[in-house]
Amino acid sequence: MKWRDERKRYNQYRARKDQLPASYREAIDAVERYALRFGPAAGETVLTMLGDLAGIFQQGAKAGVPVREIVGDDPVRFTEGFLTGYPANPWAGKEQRRLARTIADAERAGA
Repeated sequence: MKWRDERKRYNQYRARKDQLPASYREAIDAVERYALRFGPAAGETVLTMLGDLAGIFQQGAKAGVPVREIVGDDPVRFTEGFLTGYPANPWAGKEQRRLARTIADAERAGA
């Protein structure tokens, strides 16, 4: 996909998001922020993910479902569950392994 196409899709996502009621926009912004840090890294996959996220919140808003019912009691768990539908970010996995290795090294060193 060319960058112009990606830009167009991203602008479409933003337009969909901007049409949501304020509380839904605030919630989708928070989920998006988390998802962009811990979700997929590839541009096309990110755009698909954002489009799907907009769909969830649009459907909820249209049906009058409160934000809390959309994301549940644990927004992190909701977002992590949502992200399982997309390829993992290889950078995140690398950092998770690095963290585990560093802690194990520190433990062996007696820290």
